[in-house]
Amino acid sequence: DLKIFLQQYTCERHACIDVYYSRKDYLPKWFTDYVYKLFVEKTMLKGGDPVEYAIAKGRLNSCYGCCVQKAIQENVVEDYNTGVYEIKNIDNDGNLQTNEQLYEKYLKNHNKILPYQWGVWVTAYAFYNLFRLGSCAGVWIYSDTDSCYGMKWNEKKLQKYNRECIEKLHARGYEPVIHNGKSYSLGVASLDGEYSQFRTVGAKRYCTRSKKDGQLHTTVAGVPKRGAECLDDNMDNFTRGFIFPGSRTGKQTHTYFYVDDIYEDEKGNITGDSIDLSPCDYLLDVVNVEDWEKLFEEEIELITYEE
Repeated sequence: DLKIFLQQYTCERHACIDVYYSRKDYLPKWFTDYVYKLFVEKTMLKGGDPVEYAIAKGRLNSCYGCCVQKAIQENVVEDYNTGVYEIKNIDNDGNLQTNEQLYEKYLKNHNKILPYQWGVWVTAYAFYNLFRLGSCAGVWIYSDTDSCYGMKWNEKKLQKYNRECIEKLHARGYEPVIHNGKSYSLGVASLDGEYSQFRTVGAKRYCTRSKKDGQLHTTVAGVPKRGAECLDDNMDNFTRGFIFPGSRTGKQTHTYFYVDDIYEDEKGNITGDSIDLSPCDYLLDVVNVEDWEKLFEEEIELITYEE
């Protein structure tokens, strides 16, 4: 992350004021073998049963998720009558515990799966590779988790990037997967589509017009894909303040109803605590920082250590 930061900014000096470290190394072979096995299974299901493919994709993605589980889970205590809540680190007996005590408990828990430090390094490398991929574009427009949107791509740089991915996999004993006459390799960039229009209003909120079908397609966190229909085929509608109506997108919100006891209503239905699902609108907006100067008001004490 720091390497990329220093490529993007010019500064006379930099200081790291809050540092944690973990030694970098290759992931164990038993784990990478399993990840590759799941990748093969997912790839071989392409174009087949969508449910089986989704399950296989979920298994593969979960390998990363298991690496980044939060060690100390916050316990939020809320008063449902007032809406006031506070964070209390308490054990099952109601005793308050420090973060150090909770972390020691986490380390001794045999149900924990994979070290968090693995996830930190995996994330850093994924970000670094995404940056390398985006750098192959003459005009880098936008990046999602594992994709880059851009123009004027440098094909030689792109081919070099892909070739290095394949060579690294080969060195570890992982060859491309051949399915329906097409080759698939982990990390290799492939063309996902061409677009005549692109607009974004922030992370995980963008709209494209595909050259293939001429239709608008949206990716908005929290809004189903059918939300593109609400734009009435006009990219200009995809802007701050636009409302995606839940009646058209299918987006629903949860309303919780709590009762003191289970009872039988006038129609003979046995009723207790319940959840109501109802259509929910979505406002397309951006996150604003009202005063950027406030970000730099915090005083930081720098300590210089002797070598």
